[in-house]
Amino acid sequence: MTAYYNEYDPGPAAWLRELIQEGLIPNGEIDERDIRDVAPADLRGFVQCHFFAGVSGWAYALRLAGWPDERPVWTGSCPCQPWSSAGKRDGANDDRHLWPAFRWLIQQCWPDVVFGEQVASSEVIGTKQEAAFALAVQSGDYAKANKIANRLVKSNSLHYFPRWADGVRSDMETLDYAFLPIVLGAHSVGAPHIRQRLWWVGYAEEQNGRVSVLKRRPQQARAEFRRASETRGLADGNDAGSQGRPGDELRERAGECASWAGVPCRWHWCRDGKWRRIPVEPALFPLAHGLPGRVGILRGAGNAIVSELAAAFVQAAEGAIA
Repeated sequence: MTAYYNEYDPGPAAWLRELIQEGLIPNGEIDERDIRDVAPADLRGFVQCHFFAGVSGWAYALRLAGWPDERPVWTGSCPCQPWSSAGKRDGANDDRHLWPAFRWLIQQCWPDVVFGEQVASSEVIGTKQEAAFALAVQSGDYAKANKIANRLVKSNSLHYFPRWADGVRSDMETLDYAFLPIVLGAHSVGAPHIRQRLWWVGYAEEQNGRVSVLKRRPQQARAEFRRASETRGLADGNDAGSQGRPGDELRERAGECASWAGVPCRWHWCRDGKWRRIPVEPALFPLAHGLPGRVGILRGAGNAIVSELAAAFVQAAEGAIA
């Protein structure tokens, strides 16, 4: 068997078996234990290891990206509930904060490449003002940095504790991985919804010099990533229209029919006070009594990554360090 899939939820685990049977993802073993019960010895002999596998969006994305089944790789989209705006935001105090368990396995096994994804909440990546402050410091504009710092101190948005992304970066670099994160949304590959996520990759240092750009010149690597992204079809993540921001000038209301790039959609009112298009998938909607399996399908799809975006990220990350 080529791949190892770790998935605690019986529903997605059954889904994985069907996907393997259909040949859509690499043949492998499905482990339904809690990741905290997995030992390094359990992973011996596997080329690919997918943790928090869900419905195997990462394994499918790697194939879309042209990643050979025989090339070693680990993936893991840690549970987002501790950090999501839709949850209680208990963070590291939440029992579902499982990065430490994933980190321990990485430390023990030291895979060549690790891809990951997480919700792009303020608890994970910080606020826009915090990002502007970091950018001002990095560019040497200390006058601007001081102004932003003063605003941050007076606001309630300053996160004094390490954010999730900061902790992951620190851990990976301590383990001698070069680390590259970026925030991208599903709209970046033409999907009619945002679904912004933090995508990251860690490369072990001793891969024939492949990470020298990341390790020695991180700003250049980030620029190379953006150039690679453009050639691989990733759209501008700041495009107002695609995200349904105020500049979109939409006037429709929930329940009305809509479309985006020819895809049928419904209008959905979001917590930030904006209407956004949600694609209508015949296999998922309408949710109604007497239509078996649709809640299960929606649950699996709702927790899944956007494989097309993950594939584009994999290709762009590879192009940035080649």
